[in-house]
Amino acid sequence: DKILPVIYMIGVLILVLPAFINSNSKLKQFLNNLSLWAIIVIIIMTLIYMLIKKFSLLYDQYKGLKKKEKTTKKRDILTQ
Repeated sequence: DKILPVIYMIGVLILVLPAFINSNSKLKQFLNNLSLWAIIVIIIMTLIYMLIKKFSLLYDQYKGLKKKEKTTKKRDILTQ
């Protein structure tokens, strides 16, 4: 299940890498492009981390509300 995305990523890397190396024949240009890609990846990873954290907090709040409803329903049943 998780191996298929890895195979696709390796395939894309094989297709893109020769053109990337060819276009970045100078060291200064290569380091400039590499730093830009690093900044882009860091921004994307930060956004993903923030979204996952926010959704996990929302999910935890939802679970807390559901648990509270269940205990309230049990208490109402027991008091009747």
